[in-house]
Amino acid sequence: MSAGKNGLITRALGRTGREVTTFGLGGQASIQWPGPGVDGEKIILKAIDRGVTYLDTSNIYGPSQLTYGKAFRRLNMVPNGAG
Repeated sequence: MSAGKNGLITRALGRTGREVTTFGLGGQASIQWPGPGVDGEKIILKAIDRGVTYLDTSNIYGPSQLTYGKAFRRLNMVPNGAG
C-alpha cells in the first residue's frame, strides 16, 4: 500500500500490478439514476480530479456506463476509434 493523489491510499489490483485507490466510485445511485439537479458526469470528473482511480460500473447499471463514457471522452481517456 502507498499514498496516491490527495493522500488516498492505493494498492495493487489483483495480479494486474496496477495501483488503484482503496476508495472507489460506484456506478449505481447518483451515477445510474441521478436525481433532479444531480449531474453524474460531474461526480465522475470530480472523483478523478481528486485522485480516485477505482471506478465501478456493470452491464446492469446501463445509464451509468453511458455517463462514465461521457466523462472519459471529456478527459480524452477513450482510445482512438472507440465511441
